[in-house]
Amino acid sequence: MKTKIVVLLMLFSIFVFSEILFSDEIEWLISFPEAIEQADKSDKIIMIDFTAEWCSWCKKMDETTFQDSNVIQLLNEKFIPTKLDVDLPQNKEIPKLFNVKGYPTTLFINADSSEVNRIGGYLPGKDFFEKVTDILNNKNYFQDLSVIAEMFPDSTEIQIELAELYETRGKFSESEKIYSRILLSADESKIPEIKTKIAILNFSKNNFDEALEQLKAIENDFPDYSEMDEILFNQAICLYRLQLPNEVKIVLEKIKQDFPQSQLIENVNKFLEYLSSN
Repeated sequence: MKTKIVVLLMLFSIFVFSEILFSDEIEWLISFPEAIEQADKSDKIIMIDFTAEWCSWCKKMDETTFQDSNVIQLLNEKFIPTKLDVDLPQNKEIPKLFNVKGYPTTLFINADSSEVNRIGGYLPGKDFFEKVTDILNNKNYFQDLSVIAEMFPDSTEIQIELAELYETRGKFSESEKIYSRILLSADESKIPEIKTKIAILNFSKNNFDEALEQLKAIENDFPDYSEMDEILFNQAICLYRLQLPNEVKIVLEKIKQDFPQSQLIENVNKFLEYLSSN
């Protein structure tokens, strides 16, 4: 009889452990103070999903990315997953603390609220899992890269990577300083790439006119640039944000004509279909 009881207890323990370990949903917290408290006790990274009822891409994240079994297991085991509705009174000021301006944004922070990394926008389950795994394995990457960048101030690649990290954190002025500095001494072959990043930075700051002007300058000054299809596509996005649909179509048709083998063709066609239906 005792043996049967022991076996039953073992089976029950395995069942309970499996239920915890392989939960079929993310165990979200909805309180920022509670997340900080748990992080302080567990030494885990907090993952905050900033969301809103009106955000269609946030809903898509909930319906797809956060239903992925690998994502669910990773977040439940290794992080403190926290979902904050930015329209709730208790959460309204939190995005400002971390310079979060668009949704969805997935933020990774330590218990002291220092930022580890962030993901801007929507990612499908597989891509999200890979990105979050990389963040977990390189949680001190920003600090490490900052030190390396100081050691190698003339390395364009390292400086660009640091500038991109600043940009993802919403620290546009720091990013712009780096781009402007390395532009002065960069190899000529790197100049169009750096100027493109400056234009995209201005786009991120909603300076669409300035970004468009910079992208057109790249088109004129570097006609043989290998990423010209991307330059034109970014022009189209700027024009769209400036509410100039006819000019958008002209640029998109130019991409189709001049770069028929571009990897952007599918996106170009979808963009044209969208414009035609609206």
